Order: sequence, then structure tokens, then C-alpha cells
Amino acid sequence: MSKISQLVIGLTALISASVNAAPVTINYTADNTILDFGVCLNLGCNPLSNPSDFSLLLDKGANVNNWTNADSITFDLDPGTYSIGFVVQNFGAPSRGNPAGLLAEIIWQDNINLTSSTWDVTTNGVDYVAATEWHKNGAGVWGSNLLGEISSDAYWLWTANNFDGTTDTTAAFRTTITVRDVSEPGIFGLFLLGLASLGLRRRLG
Repeated sequence: MSKISQLVIGLTALISASVNAAPVTINYTADNTILDFGVCLNLGCNPLSNPSDFSLLLDKGANVNNWTNADSITFDLDPGTYSIGFVVQNFGAPSRGNPAGLLAEIIWQDNINLTSSTWDVTTNGVDYVAATEWHKNGAGVWGSNLLGEISSDAYWLWTANNFDGTTDTTAAFRTTITVRDVSEPGIFGLFLLGLASLGLRRRLG
């Protein structure tokens, strides 16, 4: 086998190598504030009682205390399955006039995960249950503040006893996402393959 052929075979293998990390974008807001926000490698992530469960703490954003404006963050995750967690707090006594809530969307690869009853919630850091869907973005008590940065199909979430006067004012929410391993050609490999092809053409010419 010629050296040129060996080089082409080697470069072909290089081109087929995976570019593993995938960008993940999260658009989010909370009524009233986000205490902690991050990514867990542990699918049993329990950020309310164990903040150290977060393997990656994320920026809470400039609007952390202003639920009428959403924040956005983009970061890379390697292939795998992760928990995304929020710890949210409501100011003042919970009541029908002072509801708490989390509204978010997670976008990665060709997927989108909207806040819904598929998310888990806990108020004691022990028992996780399905979160309650209160109203979609732009409806209900938040109806006058449609947040264009977040899908109108996302639900404001809290717990089943959100409007109960004895409701805890702090809750942790979590959901799971899976990042696929997608193979893409390496730019440097394509460049080298082009040079090798040019050399082969000159040799055969």
C-alpha cells in the first residue's frame, strides 16, 4: 500500500471522529426568584437538600428577581443523561394573589423540553412528585406578561398546594435530558484530506 493510500485511510478515520459536545440553551424565569440552578450528573439530583449535587452551577441571570423578563444561557454538554435542577423561592406569604412559579424551556440538538407535569418537584428535599401545571406562558395569573423568549406551550409550575396558605415558599424542580453522540467531520481532517488528494493528483498527473 502506498504512503498516499495510507494517509487517505488515516484521514478518513480522523474525519469520522465525533465532535461530542452539544450546545444546550435554557430560557427561564421564576416568580419570584431562583436560588440555585445547575446540571447534575446524578439523575437523583436533590439540589434543595444537597446543593453539592450540582456538578455544574449555571448563572442565575440578570433578571433573577424579575419574573416578567426571562434569562437565557447556552453551554455545552458531552453525550450522556443529565438532570437539570432549579431551586425557586416565592417572596412573602403564598396566596392566590401571590403565586409562585417556574417557567422554562431547554433546547438541545433537535429536542425541546418545556416545563410541564413531566418535571419533578419537592418542597422538603426528600419526596419528589410530579409538578403541577398552573397556566401556560401568557395565561392565567401571569396572562399579561407573555414571555416571548419562552414557548407559549410551556407551563408555569409549582406544587399541588400552591394556593394553600400553609404552602412552603421554596421548592426544587428537576427534569432529565439526554444528549446524543453525533458524529461530524473534523474541519482539520477535511483540510488534510484535501491536501492529500491534491498530492495524489499531482503524482498521478
